[in-house]
Amino acid sequence: MQVPYLEEHPGYAMVYGDMTTFDHRGTIDESVKQRFHITFPEGNIFLPLFKETLFGSGSVVVRKECFHKVGPFDESLLVGSDYEMWLRIARNFAVGYVDRPVLMYRQHSSMSTLNLGRALQDGMPWEVLVLTKILARYPAIPAECGWSVINQRLAKPYACMGHTFLRVQDHANARRMFRKALRHWPTNKSYGLFYLATFARPSHLAAVRRIYGKLIRRVSEGKQPGGSSPVIAA
Repeated sequence: MQVPYLEEHPGYAMVYGDMTTFDHRGTIDESVKQRFHITFPEGNIFLPLFKETLFGSGSVVVRKECFHKVGPFDESLLVGSDYEMWLRIARNFAVGYVDRPVLMYRQHSSMSTLNLGRALQDGMPWEVLVLTKILARYPAIPAECGWSVINQRLAKPYACMGHTFLRVQDHANARRMFRKALRHWPTNKSYGLFYLATFARPSHLAAVRRIYGKLIRRVSEGKQPGGSSPVIAA
């Protein structure tokens, strides 16, 4: 599907598509587009791609001449060399999209990419390292989208890593990650709450999670006390 697409659209240098995921049971999830209600962009997609990773690398087909212009993959990156490359290509070329799942991605608990994605590189999440490299390569980006957008984008990987550390009860590293997230996005209230949560004992947080889980189940079953309408704060 993608090679004919490129043949029919000579103005596009790269084409990507939707993807589905499946687990050890062979269950195929709905596509990323359906699950998250995403409208995937075409053409000049650099800024949307900068804000979100958008697509899996297995869904990409690239014209060879792209690499002649932007160079090879950055092999210094333990994780994220693909995302860094797609950003370079999107910065220099128009990108197309095939509105079909073109990739089936298996997920399981022992997958190496999952563990690598949770590792810090140069003391930062891999996405932050990639985006920092891209910002250094293309200094005009802040003028195009503003530092507010950039800082919010940089904050998200730190917060995600903070959640990862919090789940394994590593509160010291979780606190460090949420602190860095707040430096980029100080007005984000949820980051502030999770930062404060890192000062609580793991046993206390576990109890809160259990209570919250029961509450959510009761609300979903329509059993909350007093018959009032459920209100869930995001």
